[in-house]
Amino acid sequence: MKKLVIGLAVASLIVPLGFAASAMADSSPAQQVQQFVSKYQQNLTTENGLLAKAQASSTTNVQVAALSQTVTMLNQSIAGMYADFQSLLTARTNLSQLKSSANSSGLTGAEKSIDNKINQINKELENLNKGKKGKDNKHKGLYQQLIKDRNDLEKSKKLMQVKIPKVDQAEWNGHPFNGGIPNLEKTILSLQNSVIHYTKLWIAQANPGSNTVTGSVYNSVYSNQDS
Repeated sequence: MKKLVIGLAVASLIVPLGFAASAMADSSPAQQVQQFVSKYQQNLTTENGLLAKAQASSTTNVQVAALSQTVTMLNQSIAGMYADFQSLLTARTNLSQLKSSANSSGLTGAEKSIDNKINQINKELENLNKGKKGKDNKHKGLYQQLIKDRNDLEKSKKLMQVKIPKVDQAEWNGHPFNGGIPNLEKTILSLQNSVIHYTKLWIAQANPGSNTVTGSVYNSVYSNQDS
C-alpha cells in the first residue's frame, strides 16, 4: 500500500506559544490560548506516532483504504483551519489597536455642522420676518430658498442616522469576531480527536492477526474522544 505523508504537514503550521499568547491577550486570557496550542501539539504528536504505525503495514483492503482516505481528508481540513486560526489571531491583534469607534467616525462632527447651518438659516429667516412688511419678489425668493435649504439639511441629517446605525462597540472590542476564534479552536481539537480515532481503527484493520496491536488499539480507541 502506498504510504501517505499526512499529519506532518500540520506541524509546520504551529505557532510558538509566546506569539499565540500575545496575539490573544487583547480579548481573552493568554492561558486559554496556551492551553489550546499545547493540546493541539499534544494531539499532533499522537497523530504522527499512530500514522507511522498505520503506514508501516502493507495490508490493503476496502476498510484500510477508506480509513486512510478519511485520515488524509481530516488532516488536510485541520491544516487549513489552523492556518485560518493564525490569520484570525493576526487580524484580531490589528483590530485591538484601532482606537476609533463607529460613533466617533466623523458622524457626530457632520451632524454638528448641519445643525450649525440650520441655526444660521433660522436666524436669517427670523431677520427676514422682521424686515419689510410688503415683501417683494426678491425677498420672497430668498425666503423660499432658505426654507428649502433648511429642509434639505434636515433630510440629510436623518439619512445619515439611518445609513450609519449606532453600534455597541464595547461588545465587539471585548469579543472580536463574536467568539468565532474559540469556536474554531474547539472544532480543530474535535477533528484531531477524529483523526486519532480513525487512525487507530486503520491500525486495527491493517493488523487483523496481531492480538497485541488489535487489542491495545480497540481498548484505547475512544480514549481521546473526551480529552
